[in-house]
Amino acid sequence: MQKTENRFVFENEECAIHYNMWRNGGNGGFLIENKTDEYLYVDLTETFFVKNQMAECYFKEREFESGETYGRSSATSVSTSVHSKQSGWATVNGVSFWGYIPKGSSWSATVDETYTNWSESWESVSERETEILVIPPRTMRYAGGFTINSSLLRYRGMYRNPRTMSDVLRVSLTHEESPVTFGNVIVYRVGQEGERKMISNEFYIDEVFNIPKSEMTGTRMREWGNGKAAEEEEYYKYGAPNRFFLRYTY
Repeated sequence: MQKTENRFVFENEECAIHYNMWRNGGNGGFLIENKTDEYLYVDLTETFFVKNQMAECYFKEREFESGETYGRSSATSVSTSVHSKQSGWATVNGVSFWGYIPKGSSWSATVDETYTNWSESWESVSERETEILVIPPRTMRYAGGFTINSSLLRYRGMYRNPRTMSDVLRVSLTHEESPVTFGNVIVYRVGQEGERKMISNEFYIDEVFNIPKSEMTGTRMREWGNGKAAEEEEYYKYGAPNRFFLRYTY
């Protein structure tokens, strides 16, 4: 696997599997890219999210609704990071804020945003899940619906409510010590009559630590308009595609 700025990627000649785990609890889903000039078919009835050796099928006959609304709201997010190893496993570092310790994360962050001009309008589109995920040539599609971990993880000497970075304890873990192992088994074919093939991506947590909420985010100047203008934005200091976080209260 290789890591880019926004994704953690497994790649062969036919497809690329992109991961971005940066989310509260960790995003276990994947983005699959069709690198060929033919249609690529992913069989969701034979594609599984696997956590601690327990496999859960991606196809659940679910119905998804996407849309847009306007008004006053607040949003928070946290993330995890993963690192590839020569063994073929990837590792995930864990971190948390407000003293909460997430599995499979190396840090956490939150952003609170408030929007005004409340409007009750809502536009949405419903889509029923199909057994086969069809991906046109040179395009991508997403398969998801799974959280890596949402349970509190505690270690001796780790503060539940660290007030400064000097209170932060980092716990390193081996594959055998990891409280959570997870990944995806993906079955696909290229073309209607193509050969059935399988990809298996596996990850484990190699570091856990929790940090104060105040250390989760920072501010920086973002340029736009070909560098002719800039504005201040809030960002996650530790955000990365191979990380995730858990937000908690105490």
